[in-house]
Amino acid sequence: MRIRKRLKKWAKMIGLLSAGVAVSMAALLWYAYEKINKEVPEIRRVSDYRPLGVTQILSVENGNTRIMAEFYKERRYLTPYDQIPQRLVNAFLSAEDSTFFEHQGVNLLAIARAAIANFLAGQVVQGGSTITQQIAKSLYLSPEKNIFRKAKELFLALQLEKNLTKEEILYLYLNQIYLGSGAYGVQAAARTYFQKELKNLSIAEMALIAGLPTAPGKYSPLLNPRKAKDRQLYVLKRMRENKFITESEQRSAAQEKVKIFVNDGTERKLAPHFVEYLRRHLAQKYGEEMLYEDGLSVMIPSAAKYSQYAQEALEAGLEEIDQRKGYRGPLKNLPEPEWNSFREEMKKEITKDHLPFRFLTPEGVLDLDSAVADFDPTYEKTLIGKRLKGLVTQISPDQKFAQVSLGLVSAQLPFEDVKWASPSSNPTKTPKSIGEVLHTGDVVWVKVKGFVNGLWKARLSQTPEIQGALYSVDVETGQILAMVGGYDYAASEFNRAVQAKRQMGSTFKPIIYSAAVESGYTPASIIVDSPIVFEDKENGVWKPENFEEKFYGDTTFRQALINSRNIPTVKIVQDIKVQTVINLAKRLGLDTQFIPDLSISLGSAVTTVQDLVHAFTAFPLSGKAFRANVFQSIKDRDGRTLETQADLPIENGGSGEPLEGKKLPFAPLVPGLRLDPRVAYLMTYLMKEVVQFGTAAKASSIGRPLAGKTGTTQDFRDGWFIGFSPRVVTGVWVGYDDQRSMGRGETGANTALPIWVKYMTNVLKDYAPDDFQIPEGVTFANIDPKSGKVSGTQKSIKEVFISGTEPGAKQTEGNLSDESGAPAAIPGTVPKLEEDNDEALREDQ
Repeated sequence: MRIRKRLKKWAKMIGLLSAGVAVSMAALLWYAYEKINKEVPEIRRVSDYRPLGVTQILSVENGNTRIMAEFYKERRYLTPYDQIPQRLVNAFLSAEDSTFFEHQGVNLLAIARAAIANFLAGQVVQGGSTITQQIAKSLYLSPEKNIFRKAKELFLALQLEKNLTKEEILYLYLNQIYLGSGAYGVQAAARTYFQKELKNLSIAEMALIAGLPTAPGKYSPLLNPRKAKDRQLYVLKRMRENKFITESEQRSAAQEKVKIFVNDGTERKLAPHFVEYLRRHLAQKYGEEMLYEDGLSVMIPSAAKYSQYAQEALEAGLEEIDQRKGYRGPLKNLPEPEWNSFREEMKKEITKDHLPFRFLTPEGVLDLDSAVADFDPTYEKTLIGKRLKGLVTQISPDQKFAQVSLGLVSAQLPFEDVKWASPSSNPTKTPKSIGEVLHTGDVVWVKVKGFVNGLWKARLSQTPEIQGALYSVDVETGQILAMVGGYDYAASEFNRAVQAKRQMGSTFKPIIYSAAVESGYTPASIIVDSPIVFEDKENGVWKPENFEEKFYGDTTFRQALINSRNIPTVKIVQDIKVQTVINLAKRLGLDTQFIPDLSISLGSAVTTVQDLVHAFTAFPLSGKAFRANVFQSIKDRDGRTLETQADLPIENGGSGEPLEGKKLPFAPLVPGLRLDPRVAYLMTYLMKEVVQFGTAAKASSIGRPLAGKTGTTQDFRDGWFIGFSPRVVTGVWVGYDDQRSMGRGETGANTALPIWVKYMTNVLKDYAPDDFQIPEGVTFANIDPKSGKVSGTQKSIKEVFISGTEPGAKQTEGNLSDESGAPAAIPGTVPKLEEDNDEALREDQ
């Protein structure tokens, strides 16, 4: 009886305790539910998904869009579910969640199965989370691991399943997951690993991608090819078991050699200075956050090929100039025991830059040799013109060639491609044999020439110490065709096209002579080229000289510009006044600090290549202002246009004295111009003669109507050429960053002009061979080239004049012709200038 009473008592107590525990558990669960419900977001629509995007810089060429650059924090390309191949979806279902379409977000059996498998293996070998749980965790939860976070994950998974369809959940998952090597989502993975669009993936490639979510680093085909292969085989096996592929397809995919790329396929290497210029502009306009997170689509009007033309022309030109200074010797000399390690090092380097893929073999090896063999059909094109490090392994007994190992291949250096290498201490001494220049074990730079008769041929090279820049625009469309800011962006990110301010030298003379025409000078005006002396109490005596260190007596205005004579230019500026020149320069957009003295005559002021090119656009544009269209259009991630080229003008300055109402010695001007169209054409015509007969005669080899002006500064520190066709204006600058001399004779005509010619020869193939338009209000007359007088002899030349100013025309205000029709002469001697700062000026050509 007592026992029965005790049992009843204990049963009652246990019941009360159980009830208490149940109530407590219910309260705890309710509290947890309420807490989780408050802390996790509510997911109602798939349109709420707004992940970090990729901003792309795009260019269109022959109807094909090329990616010039990408900016992002997470490389992801949103892809609609209906554009994702079903077999790729099936691969992920097989690898991650084969019962996805059956469960409601949580698979308790899978969780239990994974727990047992992991316990038995002693490590994580299987996951129990469903795809819904994975996307819930990726989108909304922190990486911490605890029971409360797991509860949130389960709750979110149930909510996702409640509010979204299975296809919408897969859309989120396949766009969100991280798949290694910086790729987020399946489209980014396809482009990163295979440089393909999703629709072009093979079953083997799909299986590789589908094997990555569990551990992207562990199963990366680039980092762990053996494990990546094992994981791929597992996915293929599961696909067959789920009847998504046949046994034959499984075997075929398992044996496929998959091409794995080691770079992202964008063109940033092609135009790195230009890309960085665009990035800075976008960051300034829209902010870093929008640039790197909001997935802008930025279309630029420039074709990528123009950047390539510019880069190749600048590199070749700087190398040629540098080689004139002599050979500075090998990078180093290695003893023979170290040759093999150097070859392996070069093998990695050359394949990284010039052989951008490997093959993942059926044995799980990332094979380079098979990649080389596969790449042979296009390998030649890839290597030709490339500058590579090489190891001299042999000098032929007859001294006619050297053998050089480039890591993957061996090349021959013929003596004719080495004999430029005079010692830098004596650049005029030409070597007589290859042994005077090279020795076995030398590590040198070479440039690959081609594959001839089964042999690779190369030329000895070296990294130029000299630098340069090229900037080119289409004046009609406003597009920036090319911008190259230096020899090697990897070595120096400094953009010399837009950041380096250098003295202009004689490239400034067209602006001076334009101001002179506005003041009444004509091409036939006579200036006496004779000695002139200026004295200054602070700076002493200054005697300007011509480049040739000669005096030419009576010189026509046209001859002075065409032959870049310094003394006539100084006298012109003295006559029209320094401030007149400065006003015009600022009106044309040269917003720089001008010293208000006669040093301006020889281009002592500094500017950038970009600003000087923009100023020169006034000539082919008949005096109109130039508007540089950096972008063709900018769209947000939803395709809405933010801005177009019409919204993004970068004008070429325009300060200084306004053109409207300016009193000139000819008819009134059209409002809104930077330069009168007649002045613009007259100067263009004179600069055409610079190309035909003057310092820029090398440019005439292109065989097009061209105009331009060379420039060289004191002690040959800077070489310039700014030249143009009716549509394209291009500027090239060459010099050392530390402003040391390039050497005697290194003028703009010998340094910058050859680069300009090489670039423009290619670019102008896309433009009609039109001549410059002749405006109303100009007249042509035959004159004697020396006296400037009207002439009908065989020696006479056809010259352009603003109507009413030609020799023999009726006298007009400001006309410098005398009553007989001969141009008036500027006096040969000039009184000393007390008010000017007579600093030493620039020797120029």
